[in-house]
Amino acid sequence: MDFDGIQGIMLLCAYVLASSMIFSISLPTLADTNESIINENKEEIEDVVEDKVYANDETEITVTGDLEEFLLSEDTMNNSINMTDKQVLDLYEQYTKDKNINKEDFSVENLKSFADYAVDNGIIDDTDIARVDITKSFVRSQFRIFAGMGNAVGLKTASQLLRHSLQDNPRKLRFSSGSGVSGRVRRSSECRDIINNAKSSIRGNGQTTYNDSGSTTLNSTRDLHLAFNRVDYEVNGRVLTQRGKRKKWELEVKFTDTYDFDIQGWNNEMSPNSKAITILNNYAAIAQSLGAIVPYDVVVSVKIRFFSS
Repeated sequence: MDFDGIQGIMLLCAYVLASSMIFSISLPTLADTNESIINENKEEIEDVVEDKVYANDETEITVTGDLEEFLLSEDTMNNSINMTDKQVLDLYEQYTKDKNINKEDFSVENLKSFADYAVDNGIIDDTDIARVDITKSFVRSQFRIFAGMGNAVGLKTASQLLRHSLQDNPRKLRFSSGSGVSGRVRRSSECRDIINNAKSSIRGNGQTTYNDSGSTTLNSTRDLHLAFNRVDYEVNGRVLTQRGKRKKWELEVKFTDTYDFDIQGWNNEMSPNSKAITILNNYAAIAQSLGAIVPYDVVVSVKIRFFSS
C-alpha cells in the first residue's frame, strides 16, 4: 500500500474516533435535557421537607422531626411536691408493697390512701394542694402507660398528642412540613382533597397567588380521628418561578386545632385491650376533675410544590 493509501486510512480512523467521542459526550447531555423536561411536566414535584430540628420558646414548640423523640425526653416535674411523674409512680409501687394492696385497685379511696401514705412518710406536705398534685401526677403516669398502649396499636399521632397534654401548662405544638405528624396528615384523603381543589382552581388561571380557608373532619384514619377530628384550615399559594405560561407553585395547607381528649373515641378504639379500658374507665373522670389532661393548641403545616399552566 502506498503512502497516500496509508494516510487516507489514518484520516478515516481519526474521523471515526472523533465522531464517537462527540456522540458519547452529547448523549448524556441530551438525556439530562429530556429528564429535565419530563420532571418539569410532572404536575407535582415534591413535598417540602424542612430541617429536622426542634425549636422551643416559652409559648410553643416547633417540631420538624418526630414528636416521639421529643416526648421521650419529657418527664414532667411537679413543683409543688418536687417530684416527677416517674418518681410518683415508683412511690405508688412502694405503697402497694408496704400496704399489701392490689395494684389493680383503681378506686378513689385507694388514691386517697396513697396521698395519706405520702404525707405520713414525710414525702409531701400535709396540704390539700400537695394531696391533689400527687394524685394528679399518679393519674398522669397511668395515662402515659395508656398512651403507650395506643401507640402500640398504631395510634401514633393520637398517643403523642395525649402525652403532651399530661402537664399543667402544655405549650402549643407547631408541626412543620416534613415532620412525622405533617406526613400523616398529608397522606389523609381530606388533605388530598383540599390540595386537589386548590390545583383545580389554579389550573388555567392567570393568578400568581391563591388563598382559601374552611374546616374539615380528619377521620380517614383512626389515628387522625382521635388526634384531631374537626379542624380549621387555611390554604396559601404563590408562584415561585414562571417560564412562559408554565408556573411553579408552592402551596401550604395549615391545619389548626385545640387538642381535647376524646374519652368515647378512645374507648371505642381500645376496647380489645382490657387493661387500657380499665385505666380509661377508672381514671378518665378523675383526670377531668383534677385537670390532669390539659387542652392546648396545635398547628400542622403541609407544603407541596407543583407545576401548572
